[in-house]
Amino acid sequence: MKLLCTSDWHMGIYGDPSDALKLSNDQLLDLFDRWEAEYDLILLNGDILEVLKSARVKFSHFSQTRRILDDRKPVIERITGSKKYLWLAGNHDHTLEQILGLPLKVTVELEHGYTLIAEHGHLLRAPKEHYSTYAWHFHLMYCLSWWIDKLGMKLSGRHFCLDTSIAQIIEQWPNKGASQRWRDKVKDRLIKLAFSYASLNSDNGYTSLHGLFLKNAQLQFEQSHTLVTFGHSHCRKIEHFDHHNIYLNTGSFCAQNSYSTFAFSTDTGQLDIIKNI
Repeated sequence: MKLLCTSDWHMGIYGDPSDALKLSNDQLLDLFDRWEAEYDLILLNGDILEVLKSARVKFSHFSQTRRILDDRKPVIERITGSKKYLWLAGNHDHTLEQILGLPLKVTVELEHGYTLIAEHGHLLRAPKEHYSTYAWHFHLMYCLSWWIDKLGMKLSGRHFCLDTSIAQIIEQWPNKGASQRWRDKVKDRLIKLAFSYASLNSDNGYTSLHGLFLKNAQLQFEQSHTLVTFGHSHCRKIEHFDHHNIYLNTGSFCAQNSYSTFAFSTDTGQLDIIKNI
């Protein structure tokens, strides 16, 4: 049995600054053709849609969701019309729990004794109410991000995305040495300050997510052959443990990493990164 794992697409209306995915409906449908031919189960682990960003500080998340569902109708119908897709709600598309009835967490028995346990991970940081009743500073943050993306797309091309740039910086942090240039140090400080702002009223900050997810995964391991996977942090992590237990964070699905995904085979117990575009 072959399983594909992905999360954090942040797909908005195509061409809009809220859309971090930067793939058209036709491109996605072509990608689905390949996935469905090769994989038995396709896990979409939260934040597939981006319903929080807007040019306005105050707006309806439900109205925004329906606009995106309409613009991405062929993609949504393809996902919801096939039993091969397992779609979970995240924090940036939290409205889908009500609109489409998406689950927040699943446990699936796979072949060869493996068990899949998946959730986006945001509820380990803060309770559901934190994400469904955003305070004004969150609306302001996502509004500013929309306008930065709009300017960046004009100056740098349509593939510019602030969220993706931040995710790249996060992934590079562990590899940065003392010789880091002063401009990079300033950039890092600004990103960390933004994370502190984004973590207001949360029980855990963005910078502590890896340890939080890893500890939670270990608590969920069965006796053996358990794959526990999260998203949310935008940072890819793989940790192998005894008795064929695996912790996986799928990271972001974006142009900067060739829209790569994780493929897991229950036949071999092998977890591979697959570049899709």
